[in-house]
Amino acid sequence: MAFPEVRPVIVASHPRSGTHLLMDLLRRQFKACRSWKWPGERLDRLYCSLDELEAERGRLDAQTARRILSRTRRPIIKTHAWPGLQETFLRPHHDGLPNEWTQWIWENSTILYVHRDGRDVMCSYQMMRSRMETSADAPVGTFMRGADPGQDENRVRRWARHVRAWTTTDDAHVLSFEAILDTPEAVIESLGEILGLNPAWRTPLLPERFSSIWDSRWARLFYMRPESTAILGTGGKDWQNAFSADDRQFFHGEAGDLLIDLGYVDSAAWVDTRSPDPADTTSPEASR
Repeated sequence: MAFPEVRPVIVASHPRSGTHLLMDLLRRQFKACRSWKWPGERLDRLYCSLDELEAERGRLDAQTARRILSRTRRPIIKTHAWPGLQETFLRPHHDGLPNEWTQWIWENSTILYVHRDGRDVMCSYQMMRSRMETSADAPVGTFMRGADPGQDENRVRRWARHVRAWTTTDDAHVLSFEAILDTPEAVIESLGEILGLNPAWRTPLLPERFSSIWDSRWARLFYMRPESTAILGTGGKDWQNAFSADDRQFFHGEAGDLLIDLGYVDSAAWVDTRSPDPADTTSPEASR
């Protein structure tokens, strides 16, 4: 079956780094990215989840993916894969992503990569992974020193490697989660230039999250173009309260140079800043 004659927009990221916030911003402010779904279809039919394509768990077959991509001129493709799109982050494929798909997508898409402060990523990622194999009550320091299934690399080092790989990819346009929240006007203007599209400038500028799981279910059942695709129930601890002194030392030793390069800190001084004992406090977060 032939691929649709469209120009996709890839939204790539490490998990819990602003993925859904950026996708929903694109859908809100750029008509060409504003896909639709039939009432009753899942919210993830508003974009093409590349990491699920023909995966063994069977959530997205090739025919459905083509149908999703054909619904608008600049459809959104979500991925946590590594550059080149062959290797997914959590390996739902034994033999890599389908080669014909990755080649077509890479050659026809505009690539956006969104990153976030890795300390916040670790706290939020722990909450997401807690649904699968680890306890949300465990210290975040234990979580980030551990490894994802099938990996022999701790999660902080792997976060840094993922971000480094994408931010040094020539064809990728790099944005930060924090900039989207703090300066949405500038980000929208930049996205318009990257995509060659005129923003709608809908207000409020940022998409609004669902207020509850019931809002999400209602949108799935009855809306064709719901505001949000955010995954609910995956907030995170506040790293400034959750990180112990040893955790700060560990994180900086693994990825402190990247924090500096990305502008999240100016130096190693943050490691020695006194903080309270680790706590299991949680805070609401914008969509990832």
